Amino acid sequence: MNKKSFILRMAFGVALTLTGLILSVVGHNAVFLAIVGLAGIAIALALRWRDGDQPEGDERSGKIWAYGAAYAWLIGLYFITVLMLGVYFSMISISTVNALVIVAGVMVASAIILMRYFRHKGDGDW
Repeated sequence: MNKKSFILRMAFGVALTLTGLILSVVGHNAVFLAIVGLAGIAIALALRWRDGDQPEGDERSGKIWAYGAAYAWLIGLYFITVLMLGVYFSMISISTVNALVIVAGVMVASAIILMRYFRHKGDGDW
């Protein structure tokens, strides 16, 4: 991670933390904002400690990520279509929150699986 991105990530984390703390003191329920800011700081520090000043990635990794994300998006869209058709034809009954949670899980799981598959295969093409 280069120094500029490290400083930007740390500044973003500090800004979120301070905003959350100030809003909490004023009377708003914004403790979650401070927690997210602290998590951002922890992630920036962990990435800096793990990677040091090495390059963040190469062209192959970028291509694998792009193909994995694109195919995961398509799988998610197909899953949403099937879910909507199932609700429309009264084959299933599901609340909106549960549908969103399931769709998000399918998209994340398919992205992880596809990225691992493409990384194992060595290229982004089927």
